[in-house]
Amino acid sequence: MTFLKLTPLLLLFLAIPLAAEDSKIPIRPSTAFGIYPPIMDLDCVAGQKVSTSVKVDNPNALPASFDVVAIGTTATGDENLVSKPIATLPADHLARHVTLEAEKVVIPGKSYKDVAIYLDVPSGLKGTQYAGLVVSNTSPSLEESGLRKQEYRVDVGLGVQPAIGIVIKCHIKGTETFKYILKKVEIFPSQGNKPLGARVELKSTGNAEIQFLPTLILLDSSNKVVARLKAERRATIYPGSLKAINFQPVYKEIQPGRYKAVLSSNEPKYNLPPLEQSVQVGR
Repeated sequence: MTFLKLTPLLLLFLAIPLAAEDSKIPIRPSTAFGIYPPIMDLDCVAGQKVSTSVKVDNPNALPASFDVVAIGTTATGDENLVSKPIATLPADHLARHVTLEAEKVVIPGKSYKDVAIYLDVPSGLKGTQYAGLVVSNTSPSLEESGLRKQEYRVDVGLGVQPAIGIVIKCHIKGTETFKYILKKVEIFPSQGNKPLGARVELKSTGNAEIQFLPTLILLDSSNKVVARLKAERRATIYPGSLKAINFQPVYKEIQPGRYKAVLSSNEPKYNLPPLEQSVQVGR
């Protein structure tokens, strides 16, 4: 479950606050809420409909109102997905084909609701396609604990409401190609108490998202393994994107010189061949 309080905000939306008698939803000091899942990984078939749901949880004692809105999401070549207005996207973009059970829901206190989501996947889509949702709490709230109702009405002209973004990943069966090229390998030699480290840059050349925990091996001139490094964390590479991956340090002495760096994947589903590049280890 993903929860959000006013600080920090994942997304900010401005809304005019309402007095208690102007709304069916009473003013409350907190607009914290939760969603699940924050990321949807769906197996899709081009030309068919996929249905799923998002759980919106209201942990507060009072009822709360929420807006659920579809947004455009796309990979643009960098390490992150980017949100765009749906109107600016092509007619066959996945985000244009998302429909919701309801765009406005009211959830009682200490309760939750599963909001159904439907995707009519266009027949021409391939690889990994993206869309998104924003769930925002539109309930009127006090921005400061202890602020009296009359002070709120007079002094607070504009309120900030929290919102949580959700990423929808649609993996089109039978159309995914997993490819990448090794753009750069950097070895950072040990200095003082700082151990040897490494960083690589990978460029996705396929049409599908790759999630993996790669390994980097250093070989000397006789192809003997002198170091084996594991990525610091599981990496996600979006289609067409460039991704930098840092590796865990090696607490051993490696002599300066030129080595062969071999990057390999431990994910059999992608069937990715090892990639190699010559690299210099300095002093």
